[in-house]
Amino acid sequence: MTTDTTTPAQSPEPCDPHGAQRTVPAAGASSQRPAQCPTGMAAGPGGGTPQPAAPTPATGVTPYHARIDLSAPADDRPADKPLLDDRDLPGPLSMHLLTTLGTLSPLDDGSAYQTDQASTLYGRAMIIAHLAPRRTIACTFTAAWIWLGGPFPGTIDVISRSHYRSVVHGRAIRVFNRKSIPEHLIKIGRVCVTTPARTACDLALLPQHELEGADAGQLIDRLMAEYHVTPEACLKILDLNRYWPRAPFARNLFEKLEV
Repeated sequence: MTTDTTTPAQSPEPCDPHGAQRTVPAAGASSQRPAQCPTGMAAGPGGGTPQPAAPTPATGVTPYHARIDLSAPADDRPADKPLLDDRDLPGPLSMHLLTTLGTLSPLDDGSAYQTDQASTLYGRAMIIAHLAPRRTIACTFTAAWIWLGGPFPGTIDVISRSHYRSVVHGRAIRVFNRKSIPEHLIKIGRVCVTTPARTACDLALLPQHELEGADAGQLIDRLMAEYHVTPEACLKILDLNRYWPRAPFARNLFEKLEV
């Protein structure tokens, strides 16, 4: 799969398997109709870079996701092939050398992604777009990596109604079959991902051993700090999904953060 950030985004793909459309084209892309953006985010001229929406009349506060820049930097667009394997290099020792130098970050023994590309939100989304199955939603640890960066997660976490048994570049595809309304999703380039608030909720719903063993608590704290996610926003999501497994535990976690 390759990506051309200059191709007009005239027919945006659904952001979720149920038809929600929330496409934000890369900087420099043109469109005959405005991009369909999440609540609180307005498309720029020609459907390009999102511009902060006007403050909400009721509170006078701009929603947190209106401040997220989802565009690819115009002067530093991601490479068309963010993932490389031995066939893309002169020989197997090249992969080892570039990994040692930090130019590449390994996924398994025979593949890696470009480290520089993983330094931006859009670049990380492009990497996941080449790993996650089509028409799935990046969630949980995968979504947290897109929003925050850091070490690459051990699994490819997606929301889907399908099951995937294959291993992708050394990572198993872990499927969550959870309700996902359009307000909880956003599309960055070609990948659909849960919003920071929804991602924080999904992390809080993980089993206790995984919540503690994978530093999920730290990821929740960082998501809330870096994207101005409030405990109230997370509690509202949980209120709409009271029957999710471990929802009471997640509620208790965010209620403590309210104090």
